[in-house]
Amino acid sequence: EFAKGLVSSGRLTQDEFNSLNIKGIAEFFKRPLAARMQSSVKVYREKSFACFIEANVLSEDCKSDENVLVQGIIDCCFAENGKWVIVDYKTDSVNKNDAEQVKNQAYTHKKQLELYKYVLEKLTGMAVSECWISFVNAYDVQVI
Repeated sequence: EFAKGLVSSGRLTQDEFNSLNIKGIAEFFKRPLAARMQSSVKVYREKSFACFIEANVLSEDCKSDENVLVQGIIDCCFAENGKWVIVDYKTDSVNKNDAEQVKNQAYTHKKQLELYKYVLEKLTGMAVSECWISFVNAYDVQVI
């Protein structure tokens, strides 16, 4: 009903509404991670960033310390006990009944979450305590 109201108010198009995985979103909000997010006084969604990072931080194979401009968007981050928690939403096709596959797929995104962690700490001066992947289509969340 909430999402339908967003269409009525013009905040979502009908096509955007049709693409939503309502069940996956509802399942996410049943998880303890969602409750933690909702109880935070500092929550950022779609947090864009631009940051110079040394090339050798981006790749272990790179020997250069030349600065590279990195831009991105962190799906969600929230403050908890003086530290950040990062949540990245994925629509990857994974079998929700295969825990090993879900875990392995989560780790394919590890480098991305490590980069978000590095950038968020660098830009805010506040440590990141956890990074999570939420597979909307598998109704699962994994800590990285």
